[in-house]
Amino acid sequence: MRARTFLITLLTLCLLPAGTAAAASSKFTIRGAGFGHGVGMSQYGAYGYALNGAGYRDILGHYYTGTAIGQSNPGQRVRVLLQSVRGSASFTGATRAGTRTLSARKIYYVARRGSSVQLRNARGRRLGTYRALRVTGRRGTVLLRGTAANGRRNGVYRGAMDFSAGLFSGVNAVNSLPLDTYVRGVVGDESPPSWPLEALKAQAVAARTYALTTMKPTASFDVYPDTRSQVYGGIAAEEASTDAAVAQTSGEVVTYNGQPVVTYFFSTRAGAPRTSRTRRSATSRGRGSSRSTTPTTPCRRATAGGRSSCRSRRRAASSAGWSRASSAASRSCSAASRRGSWRPTWSAAGAARG
Repeated sequence: MRARTFLITLLTLCLLPAGTAAAASSKFTIRGAGFGHGVGMSQYGAYGYALNGAGYRDILGHYYTGTAIGQSNPGQRVRVLLQSVRGSASFTGATRAGTRTLSARKIYYVARRGSSVQLRNARGRRLGTYRALRVTGRRGTVLLRGTAANGRRNGVYRGAMDFSAGLFSGVNAVNSLPLDTYVRGVVGDESPPSWPLEALKAQAVAARTYALTTMKPTASFDVYPDTRSQVYGGIAAEEASTDAAVAQTSGEVVTYNGQPVVTYFFSTRAGAPRTSRTRRSATSRGRGSSRSTTPTTPCRRATAGGRSSCRSRRRAASSAGWSRASSAASRSCSAASRRGSWRPTWSAAGAARG
């Protein structure tokens, strides 16, 4: 009996280390990350700084180090490529097409004819042929029928709508409007309107500067309305809070040595990277040597607000410093806002817009 008890006790003692080792070998791996390339301004980081009382100039100065705030012409025109269709484009709400008077209640069509475009009414009757056709509305708005490149269907846009033959085929519909009017349609689609005003103002200045520095004077349009540039939703994206942010920063841009800089931005930063990352400071951007730094970034609590459904409400850390922006960085991550659903997406402003 004693021998049996001894053997059971010995067997139990032998098994204990094995069980302990098995338990010790079990491990849990928790992974997390930001959203975006980490170049320029973190939108959630700006949100966090604003929650902690930072002003928009402080936010911009943090992310674009060595820069200042300058002034641009808020009335400068921006051309946004809304559609590039194979067939015909159509619109309504317009009262003028070139020198021709239109009815705002009627639908009109624009079809390609050689290197020109032809205006037709709903019955297919030809109303005129134009090298380029500019359409405007009495209230300064035009409804572009169909789905635009920003994903909006039958969107209403301020300014003029220009129609021309596409590069190889079809028709291009380009929205031409003043810079600040354009920014009104960007901020609400790039940041939730419920965010603090200072964060929205930082977004307004960054969006305005990005548009100004990425214009293409020799091309048929300047920017895309989606994540290839920065998200522009027209009137549907305008909100009282974002309009206030644009108005209170009217014409303001981020400059270095008096010249606007390309203000890339992106959605979320999840803290400092483990390894060093090569960056250029604003003082050496494009003309000096790059420096390798491992940024130490403060983590600010930034939970999604209002209609935001951006991943699982996370902490967004701010990214320190003015990052190097190469041509590859034009694949940017931005927080693209949609009515009722706000989520981060890839865009070119965050180089964001990504």
